[in-house]
Amino acid sequence: MPLIVKLEQLRPGAALAEPLTHNGQLLLAAHRPLNPREIDAVQARWAGGHIKIVEPTLDARVAFDDDLEMRLDLQARLEEAVGLVSPVARQLASGAPLSEAQLKALRRAVREALARWRQPQMIIIDPTAPPTPYHRAARLILFAFALGHGLREWVGEERERLTLARHSLTWRGLTDLEQLGTAAALAHADTMIGDAAEHPMGCLRCLPEKIPPILHATLSNHHEDYAGGGRPKGTPARDLHVFSRILRVADAFEQALTTAPPALALKQIIDEAGRAFDPTLTERLRALIQPLAVGSRARLCDGRVAVVVGYRPKDGLDPKLLIAYDARGRRLPEAEIEGPLHLSERADLSLHGL
Repeated sequence: MPLIVKLEQLRPGAALAEPLTHNGQLLLAAHRPLNPREIDAVQARWAGGHIKIVEPTLDARVAFDDDLEMRLDLQARLEEAVGLVSPVARQLASGAPLSEAQLKALRRAVREALARWRQPQMIIIDPTAPPTPYHRAARLILFAFALGHGLREWVGEERERLTLARHSLTWRGLTDLEQLGTAAALAHADTMIGDAAEHPMGCLRCLPEKIPPILHATLSNHHEDYAGGGRPKGTPARDLHVFSRILRVADAFEQALTTAPPALALKQIIDEAGRAFDPTLTERLRALIQPLAVGSRARLCDGRVAVVVGYRPKDGLDPKLLIAYDARGRRLPEAEIEGPLHLSERADLSLHGL
């Protein structure tokens, strides 16, 4: 069974559970002992990162979910999203706003990318994934796409409601998702040029004077709260474009990931349903996000430490666990190891701090 550990915890003799690659090049093979020189090289290159190692003593106890293919697919999408954001970031870093031609090129690139993407069954927050430039903006695109695409019927109903109220265009599938994806790519345009204090309205000043109404509405209102009282005008959800509500949730969750562990970040968003965030979207986020990757360790409310061995589809806060360590991180005696189990099966157990 793989365990996710911090790179500084690697010791000679440990074996990687998965090959370590970079830009398609194999750096270290899996399932062989690492020597001190190899460990020093990895720690120097990715200081502060995480990696999966083999834990053979637990393999006989439980079969863990194999999520490698899914994680690689998600990583490929994030890398593609980075490719969408990079030209925008470079342009804004030069001090010049986007031209109409550049905005059209971005929209076209987003549309082509989304046409290739499949709706993910789940999004795993993988601590072993290497950080990439603009990864926050890339994650935001992925989160927004998955929320919008996964709730297509509901999004269409919300668009029809706004159509009756405001005579706007009805749901047009990929064309509309392109505008949501473009808005996600541009949501922090003002921060790229050091104008974060005026966010979110500042990002509109980085764009051409004439942009599609949906794109304008999404960008200008993606910090408004569901119950009203957000920025810039305190507009309540009934008067907000559904894409601005989607981007609100996606953006807030992405921001929460920078300051809190993934499970706590997800819980923070869920707890604000009905006030800051649309409850339909927070419910979908909980079903979509898996904040604890297989191999992660999770401290429980009684102090013991469990290893994540699998996922519960449609509920990221109820992973399958094997309780294998005491409060000091020492392996429990075989007779005291519990699981695999889901926390929903045990009323006396919960994740620490949630």
